[in-house]
Formats: sequence, C-alpha cells, structure tokens
Amino acid sequence: MIESHLGLRARPDGKFTRAGRWTQHAVDVLDASALPQRTVGDVRDDALSGLGAEVDARHQEDSEDSRDPMLASGRLALSYLPHDVRLGVAQIVPSPEFCIGRAVRHTDGSGAISRHQIQVLTLQGRRGVVVVASTQGTSGWWQVEQVTYDLLIRPGTALSGAERSGEIPR
Repeated sequence: MIESHLGLRARPDGKFTRAGRWTQHAVDVLDASALPQRTVGDVRDDALSGLGAEVDARHQEDSEDSRDPMLASGRLALSYLPHDVRLGVAQIVPSPEFCIGRAVRHTDGSGAISRHQIQVLTLQGRRGVVVVASTQGTSGWWQVEQVTYDLLIRPGTALSGAERSGEIPR
C-alpha cells in the first residue's frame, strides 16, 4: 500500500486545481496468502434498481472510530456505490478496522456531471477489499472492479522496520 498526497488550491470559480506534485507519504508491502479474487462487472445504480440508498450499518455506525477522517472518507465513498456493491463489501469485511476512500465528481464545460469515480480500500484483520468504480453521466450503471485479498499478516506489522522515505525495503 502506498499513501501519496497531492496539494490542491481553490480557484476563484470554486473549483480546485493542482498545487504542486504528488508526494509519497508512506509505503507498506503486504503479501497475499493466495491470488486475489477479482470481480468485474456493470451494476445498476440504486435509482434504477429500486433498492434505495441504505448503507450497511456496520460501515456507517457512529462510534469513536467512525470520527476518524480516514474511516469517514472510506465510508462516505462506499455510500455512493450501489446497494449490491456495498452489500458485497460488508459481507467480506463486516466490521472494518481501516477504510479509506475517494469520491470524485467530474463536470463538463457547462457544469453538467459527466462522470463519477469511486475508490475504496477497507480492511479487517488479514482480509482486505479494494473497489474501483465509475459511472458515466446519468447512465444509471456503474462499472465496478472489486478485488479481495487474504493477507499473510495483519497490516501494520508487515514492515515494522520500514522507513517512510519512499523506498521499499525488499
């Protein structure tokens, strides 16, 4: 896992633009115990499926952990995804200990929404799920890739002597 940062600057029109370059903040190498399980497909948006926008309670509960900005970002990003995707993640990682996500809405020159992109990484114990999803405009369909990992050891213990200098010590 690599954590990187990119500074943003607000423009006068209320949008954001890059401020500087990507910088690598932390590196952690996590070995999987087997090949990851990968699922790719198109999933109907809740507006078309009629399933509503309820989010699995374990991924939304108001606990001390849920006030962590990283966990909040993951839970928020998950909340935009269709019910079937959220349900799948909740079945694999029922009580996430780590959840980080990003939700980006793109607009065209006229201000109309052209697409959404969602990325989420959630972990519980040695099990992790990565979801990358996007939808085009108001198509009503999400293109989703979900990858499930079973790790050899718990995250945080993989590279106890690793430096945060950006080099991967292998």
